[in-house]
Amino acid sequence: MFFIKKKIKEKKMNPEEKKKAIKKVKFWWHTIDFGDEIFSPGLMGTDAHNVLASSIPDNLKGKTVLDIGTRDGYYAFECEKRGAKEILATDITTKTGFSTAKDILNSKVRFEQIDIYDLPDDKYDVVLFLGVLYHLKYPLKALELLYSITNELLILESHIINTNLDEPMMKFYPGDDLNNDSSNWWGPNPKCIIEMLKVAGFKKAEIHSGGTETDDRVIIKAYK
Repeated sequence: MFFIKKKIKEKKMNPEEKKKAIKKVKFWWHTIDFGDEIFSPGLMGTDAHNVLASSIPDNLKGKTVLDIGTRDGYYAFECEKRGAKEILATDITTKTGFSTAKDILNSKVRFEQIDIYDLPDDKYDVVLFLGVLYHLKYPLKALELLYSITNELLILESHIINTNLDEPMMKFYPGDDLNNDSSNWWGPNPKCIIEMLKVAGFKKAEIHSGGTETDDRVIIKAYK
């Protein structure tokens, strides 16, 4: 006797169900478009999202992606839209809107609560490292780890300091000196990040956007 497996149709939320699910999340960092003209009330607006998303390749068909520090998952879900075949999103906390966003979007992105220094040895074609570097006590160690698990491209976004000197340097923030946040440790300049990436092993690192005298953020792309 043969049994035919029936394909289970995924249930999509209606607008009211989406709104109720979104309201249950206490704080949203990302502004995610959930369709039906419904967005999560993220602290980070769509303009900032568009700038960061512009650094991600338009076509990720067949690629594997790792999104470190995913928060609510905006960029992981964006990579899914662009055709990535497998995406792992990680963060050190589950107190975000990720699971709610995944349910609303019917996404297949996997999530793991894990520290960057405990990542497994699996390799990924594209690694997203957005808004994480300056939160780490050991940034160079982290970049060396990222080099070992990146197949092709690392996209890094970070807080930076601007100096008049064309020398790699980094400012240390003890306590909560930066934005009253005790998890902020470092303020590198763009030159410092690029040189650290090269020391970590990347053949090429270049600024995608930001890093000017009026910016305190930069996006850098590093190639294996």
